[in-house]
Amino acid sequence: MSTKPRAWVRENHRSKAEKRHPSKKVWEVVYVDPTTQKRRTKGGFSNKAAAEEWADEFTSTARRGQWIDPERARATFGQVADQWFNSQHFDREKTRYNHQKMFGGDNALMKAFRDMPIGDITPTGISTFVKETAQSRAAQTVRHQFYALRMVLDYAVDNDMLLLNPARRVNVRRLPKPADMAEHERKRDRLTTTDVDKLVAALPEPYDVYILLLAATGMRPEEACGLTVGAVDTTTDSLSVHEVVVEVQGRLVREANTKTPKSRRSIDLDPYAGAALRDYITEHKRRAAKWFTDHPEQEHPGDALPLFVGTMTGRLNEKSSLERLDYSKPMRHSGFYKRYWRKATKAAGLPDTVRVYDLRHFHASTLLDAGMTAKDVQERLGHANPTMTLDRYWHSRTDDEARRARRAAVAAAMGRPPANVTPINTRRSGTG
Repeated sequence: MSTKPRAWVRENHRSKAEKRHPSKKVWEVVYVDPTTQKRRTKGGFSNKAAAEEWADEFTSTARRGQWIDPERARATFGQVADQWFNSQHFDREKTRYNHQKMFGGDNALMKAFRDMPIGDITPTGISTFVKETAQSRAAQTVRHQFYALRMVLDYAVDNDMLLLNPARRVNVRRLPKPADMAEHERKRDRLTTTDVDKLVAALPEPYDVYILLLAATGMRPEEACGLTVGAVDTTTDSLSVHEVVVEVQGRLVREANTKTPKSRRSIDLDPYAGAALRDYITEHKRRAAKWFTDHPEQEHPGDALPLFVGTMTGRLNEKSSLERLDYSKPMRHSGFYKRYWRKATKAAGLPDTVRVYDLRHFHASTLLDAGMTAKDVQERLGHANPTMTLDRYWHSRTDDEARRARRAAVAAAMGRPPANVTPINTRRSGTG
């Protein structure tokens, strides 16, 4: 079959049947759609010359491989967003939920473009949307919505709904600038080992071990909640991070896909944390065996037993933290945070701005200050690259002892130990 563009002009059937006066005739173009190879009709021309002009333009555009059926561009942004979403495979349930929330929600992006044909979306319209939305939304929100719009329109181009993506003609350098997160994190108060010890002491079992482990490994909360008994090697005092437990619309979801590929890792424990975890696991297994005996409707998962487990539902105020535990499901971090974290920070005498995530920063800063290489700390934290480890997670100490240590280190690196330094002005006066 020939793929050469074909189009011809004819009088509309009704117009021809009615034998209209030449000034009343209606003309149409019959053409073969290069995309589908199906015959299509473009009607509504009041004179033959206009129809021939459209046919010539079609033939020329199709010959260059730039023909897009105008009818396909009449699909609304909301319809194309749904098509994009249904065509995707999401490795993480939370990623799927976030995109579903973006395109199915009542946010600024969908209010502006949901019912608009994609062929009517212009670079100017997008720039106006960005400018107006930035007046009432955070810069990061505006950027997320812009890139979501651009992603869907890329899909439209790839599927022959648009010839060009209008969002690609918007200068991204003019998007609102997000806050410098690295600078923001560096300004936060740095936790000390004493602070961590106070937090651990202020928490009941098993949450004291949970917080100790976060501080001793730098794990993300969802990684610690995803640990199982089988992920811990008590003979080598190490653990493996291969799964996470995340909360999606109130449901706990165990996922085999960590935040990044480098987040799948093995972490060695220090002797103190290793001993604490060994003791905890011994007692944890004993309590789990009793719990499953008391709950025969539940099957013991063996080594798949969550290292940190969830809590039972119902009226639990009179029960201790251990009596509340439900060994059939993993721990819900948000539940721990609401019930215990603020009480612990208050008991430890720490500001109420201290986050659980600050334990990850504490771990990185402590190791880097101790001389561990940025590459080693990056791999331990599961970062994609050392830049984030250094820029966002290393909070340098600012006390006098730390400053003296840094000055001494610089002097030693320059080959001029402080004890042997003679002030320049003194040397000059001695040679005068």
